[in-house]
Amino acid sequence: MTAGCAIDPTQDRDACDWAAPIRPSREDVLSDGTLAQIVTHNEIGARLCGWRP
Repeated sequence: MTAGCAIDPTQDRDACDWAAPIRPSREDVLSDGTLAQIVTHNEIGARLCGWRP
């Protein structure tokens, strides 16, 4: 049952493999709260994972 969640231990993985920057399009309509969450997510990713805008 847990085979679907298994990872290949021979592959090199790091803590940043699970996420990516969120890049909304210009047409997206975001609430202030959603925008704040995206900014926080991207700032943490930039600091911890080296994401670039």
